[in-house]
Amino acid sequence: MILSTFLLSALVAVQPPAPAPSVIPPPPPLESAARAMLTNFNAEQFEAASKDFTTEMRKTVTPQVLAAQKKQMEAQVGKFVEVTEVRQRRADSFRMVELIAKYEKAPVSIQVVFDMFNHIGAAYFDPIKETPIDPALEAKARELVTNFAAGRYDAAAKDFAPALRAQLPVWRLTTLGKDVTKSFGRYRSIASVRQRPENGLTVLELVANYDQQPARIWLVFDLSHQVAGMHVSPIPPPE
Repeated sequence: MILSTFLLSALVAVQPPAPAPSVIPPPPPLESAARAMLTNFNAEQFEAASKDFTTEMRKTVTPQVLAAQKKQMEAQVGKFVEVTEVRQRRADSFRMVELIAKYEKAPVSIQVVFDMFNHIGAAYFDPIKETPIDPALEAKARELVTNFAAGRYDAAAKDFAPALRAQLPVWRLTTLGKDVTKSFGRYRSIASVRQRPENGLTVLELVANYDQQPARIWLVFDLSHQVAGMHVSPIPPPE
């Protein structure tokens, strides 16, 4: 995750939910291909799962190999439940779609690597080890969300790192708070907290209950335990 993108998204990610009959726009092509591969893999449609593989990958990752991989995965993490998050990034000429998926026993990171022709050149299934939550960071995160939801924006920003304070001053934080209320309703409580390391920083992911719909709030902490990034987004419905 590139920090500048993370910070920018904090300002633009919160949009009012679409009216009920609205058409939901389709996901980007690479995301669709990654999701289709995973759907077919979970359905044991291994020929279909490998249809976008490169020629070289088809030679080594045969339907038989995929079947054995699925059996091994289910023994380790249980059955697939849903995709909870999608990330995309680029490395040289390759593009990667990462699907964070919920399984019965543990979350899994599915990293699907595409070549310049949009063919799948690699796919990695890695169970995500839960990181113990730092009590001090959790306390800071809960305090920030409570102040943010109550409209106490100066207090919410007190632990912001200088770079975030410059990009997300109190007046912008106030606008973000109003957008969140308009989109999700009145804040109720924190439903869950998870922690993970990322690029030398610590990310706390909080699921917050609101009147209208839940939201996912990411807070990024630097080595000094200052808030270096903030992002709020709706939680997509189960597939």
